[in-house]
Amino acid sequence: MNPADSGTPPLELKFPSDYVFKAFGPGDSPGFATAVQQAVATVVPVPLDAMKIRKSGQGKYQAVSVLLIMHNLEQVHAVYQALKTVPDLQYLL
Repeated sequence: MNPADSGTPPLELKFPSDYVFKAFGPGDSPGFATAVQQAVATVVPVPLDAMKIRKSGQGKYQAVSVLLIMHNLEQVHAVYQALKTVPDLQYLL
């Protein structure tokens, strides 16, 4: 279904803009956060203070959030493509 047909307005982003990427992986994978950082860094620099790691209540999963300033939609798409290559990636927002 086309968003125009559903009555929902299309998503419009204005750049430059803060953008949060969230990658979810297994809680017992010590290298997951590093792999996320390295994947994003292939597109844009990632300062260490841009990352936040949070484990689920029972520790089964971990969420790695990366807050960056994006300058165009192509950068956003490129970061998502890079994140899709991360080993053990289970979900991506």
